[in-house]
Amino acid sequence: MSAHLENPHLRIVQKKLAEELTVMVHSREEYEMAVEASLILFGQGTADQLHRMSETTFLAVFEGVPQYPVSLTELEKGINLVELLTEKTAASLVRKIRKSGLQPELAIDFIRSHAPGAYQADYIDMWNSFLQDSAKTLGSDMDYQMHDALALLRRECLVAG
Repeated sequence: MSAHLENPHLRIVQKKLAEELTVMVHSREEYEMAVEASLILFGQGTADQLHRMSETTFLAVFEGVPQYPVSLTELEKGINLVELLTEKTAASLVRKIRKSGLQPELAIDFIRSHAPGAYQADYIDMWNSFLQDSAKTLGSDMDYQMHDALALLRRECLVAG
């Protein structure tokens, strides 16, 4: 308990409770698969963990996560799946920016919270550079600018149509 009180942000007690309940209701094996699945889903898993995962578990982990079919040809070209957006998602993003305004600090907070420390400065620099080039186009409420905003996202963020 002292470890939890010293480091409450690590959520030691909550994790232990979740472990015990999952093992009681399911099994130790199911608990371990759930831990590996969450690591993969949140970008902390390994390729080996992904290869060991059953198809059923894989599909369950990614249920509800936006998906887009990508051809083998696109993969062989070296397309970066992390940057891949669908046309529908890109249009939705532009509409949200227009409605709520562009809030670049949210992306910077996300980078600081989730990106590996060694890459944070580079990611923030890329984000700031992208903002300088695109903020006016993305935030414009002119109808013809929607086409320009989508073209910008296609070029910069690998939007697939």
